[in-house]
Amino acid sequence: MSSIYFLARSGNTLARWTPQSARHALGASIGAASYFGWPSKRFVTRLNMAQITGRPAHDPYVKRLALASWRNYGRYASDFISFPHLDVDNVVRNLRDLSECEGGWLGCVQSALQAGRGALLVTAHFGNWDTAGAILAHHHPVSAVAETFNDEQLNQLLQNQRREKGIGIIPMEGSARPILRLLQQNQVAAIVVDRNFMRGCFPLFFRRRARERNALGKYHV
Repeated sequence: MSSIYFLARSGNTLARWTPQSARHALGASIGAASYFGWPSKRFVTRLNMAQITGRPAHDPYVKRLALASWRNYGRYASDFISFPHLDVDNVVRNLRDLSECEGGWLGCVQSALQAGRGALLVTAHFGNWDTAGAILAHHHPVSAVAETFNDEQLNQLLQNQRREKGIGIIPMEGSARPILRLLQQNQVAAIVVDRNFMRGCFPLFFRRRARERNALGKYHV
């Protein structure tokens, strides 16, 4: 049993009994500690924030944004660890729908499927996409492209957690054909666009071509 897998299993168990406020506080603290203890990633994050703001990487405002992004990532990680215990029914009941489609966000999905060619949902890797997938799966079958973790036990644990919430998993490696098959079957496929699926298709990141990603899933230009 790998140490990462053990920590993930332990985190899942503890998350069941830990209030969200406490999880977020702990996650933010671990994120901040990681930021200060990982010089290379700290530098890359500052470069990203400098590109976004148009300020130098050593600017105090840029440094504050960089630290805040790691603290927020820690909060996200705490939500990810507690994902198996998410009460999807409760989330759906309290969901605030801001979409402009007739019938709300679900109406948007149904409208996209009317042509019979499937629907491709594309989103930024912002917040907990697993929760969004679980909400959609509550109403309609959906499969999401997901990264395969190197640790086999960890990968099985995390992917099974998603499947238990109704999210079909498409391994990121060789995902093109499975996605096409889903579309041919008039199904829904979801992609989080923070990875280089096309092996050479580099998006613009605040006016510059992105070349690589850091640990937070942000592009370094």
